[in-house]
Amino acid sequence: MPVEDQPRYRNRKGTLSQNVLAVCDFDMRFLYILSGWEGSAHDGRVLNDALIRQGFKVPQGKYYLGDAGYGCTEHVLAPYRGVRYHLKEQRQADLRYVLDI
Repeated sequence: MPVEDQPRYRNRKGTLSQNVLAVCDFDMRFLYILSGWEGSAHDGRVLNDALIRQGFKVPQGKYYLGDAGYGCTEHVLAPYRGVRYHLKEQRQADLRYVLDI
C-alpha cells in the first residue's frame, strides 16, 4: 500500500487493516461480502455504503444481528451497550451441555 494511503487504513489500535462487511445466514453461508474499506472507517459507514451504493438489500420486515460496532436501526439489531445479557446463565448452560456429552 502506498505510504500516503496508510493513515486511512490504520485502525484504532494503530495497525494497518481493512474493514470487511460479511453477512451470513443461520447455516453459516455467506450471503453478502463487501471488502476494501479502510480500517479507520466506522462499521455503520460501511453498512450505509452497502445499503445505498453497493446493492445490499435487507428483506422488508427483517433485520440482521450485528455486534456492538453497529447501532440499532431498521436493518440491524445490535446489543445495547452496558447490558450483560445473562452471561451467568449462558455459562451454566454451556457447563450442562459439556457434562451431558
